[in-house]
Order: sequence, then C-alpha cells, then structure tokens
Amino acid sequence: RSGYALWKLAGQRGRTTLSCIEYDLTDTEALRWLLEKHCRSDRLNAFCRIILALELEPWFKEQARSNQQVGGRSKGSSNLSEAEKVDVRSKIALAASASAGNVTKVKTLTATAGLDRGLLEALRNGEVSIHRAWKWSREQPARQREALWDYRSNKGVRQAIRLLVLTHRAKGSVDAPALTD
Repeated sequence: RSGYALWKLAGQRGRTTLSCIEYDLTDTEALRWLLEKHCRSDRLNAFCRIILALELEPWFKEQARSNQQVGGRSKGSSNLSEAEKVDVRSKIALAASASAGNVTKVKTLTATAGLDRGLLEALRNGEVSIHRAWKWSREQPARQREALWDYRSNKGVRQAIRLLVLTHRAKGSVDAPALTD
C-alpha cells in the first residue's frame, strides 16, 4: 500500500529509481503476507480476503494431515490433543480476519451455480454483506436480481432522505427529527 504511494511520489519528483526490499517467499507465504497487510483495509473487503485465504486451504489441510500422522506415530493412536488439532476453517478465517461462519458462507456462495453475476459483483465491491448475499443465494437468479435492485433502491431512498433532512437542519430548523437506520 505505501509502496504505491512512494512510487507515485518518486515519479512526481522525477526520480528514476527507488530503494526497495525484496522478499524471497513461496506462493503460500506471499499470500499470507498479502492477507496480513490488507487485514481490515479499505481495499480488500471480507469477501475478497476470504476468497484469497481459501487459496491456503490445501496448505492448511496438509498441515492437519501431517499433525494427524505425527500424532498417530508418537501416541500409538490417531487421537490428538486439542493443541495439536488443526481446524482448517478457523485457520482460513484467521488468515482472512473474518469469522469462520463467513468462510463457510463464501465457500457456499462461490460453489452456487445459480448465483447472479450482479450479486457476486456487489459482494466483491462490498456493497452487500456476505450474510445478505448468502440468504439471497437460496433464491432463483431472477429473485436475487430483484432483491439486489430493491436493496439498492431502498439504500438510495434512505440516503436522499438523510440529505434532505440535513439540508433542512442546515437552514435553521431545529425541529426536524433525527433519522436512524
């Protein structure tokens, strides 16, 4: 994030070179680093972070399998202590700075064949919450489009009302009621 700002500043000042640090990371390490750097940023919403973190799922599953094998060899049974267990869904949620429930919902949403493209785009740009889209995903695509249109329309109406009330208050009327969502 700051690298881009430094690059732009250097360009504005006519600098042709920039000092930088290069890290030798595996794809998995790079993805974890990216997720950590964009944790709760304005650039990557929860849906996008979870989509990225799901790329780590095979790595976490391999970790879990490895732990089970080690537990089986060292104890004579495959029962692991709580500390040795690897909950893959929780690890993905932690990597994405999201809830485990939302990880499950995003997996369901991305596996849903009948998910409307507009709804998927609204998820990607953070316009609609994961939970709302998950609820709508149970509907037919036409109904999903309708629900999204209604949601956007109602949001626009609420914003227009809020703007009118603020304008009214600014003109000196103290009697205008406060609006809440």
